[in-house]
Amino acid sequence: MHEKPDLREILAVEVPLHDFLGIEVGESCDGRAEVRISVTPRLLNANGAVHGGVFYTLCDVAASYAFYMVVPRGYYFVTNDMNISLVAPAFTGVLTARAEVLKVGKRMGFVECKIYDQDDRLLATGRISKSILAK
Repeated sequence: MHEKPDLREILAVEVPLHDFLGIEVGESCDGRAEVRISVTPRLLNANGAVHGGVFYTLCDVAASYAFYMVVPRGYYFVTNDMNISLVAPAFTGVLTARAEVLKVGKRMGFVECKIYDQDDRLLATGRISKSILAK
């Protein structure tokens, strides 16, 4: 495995949206990553639950960080497709997304992500495909 910069350093510098939303990077290594976000009023929909777009964003961010750990230098990647299933709503607390790379090929990779609340209750699950491109 090749050495990569710490994701915590990349988060605020290269992706200001993550900093704006308050996404925090947890453990990330060997094709696995964890990110967290504290629920605030700006993340809620009209019903007072966390907006579905927040779940989508968390899955995409966690999957990207997990994938970043396994893609060789000289290549980059983009999200090709995502399927997110919302299992239960969240209204308060901290959401944690845990992603794991399932397979990396020459041009595509596949990642699974699950989002939990602070009580470790499953809230959402997702499958993400990434296209690998040469720089």
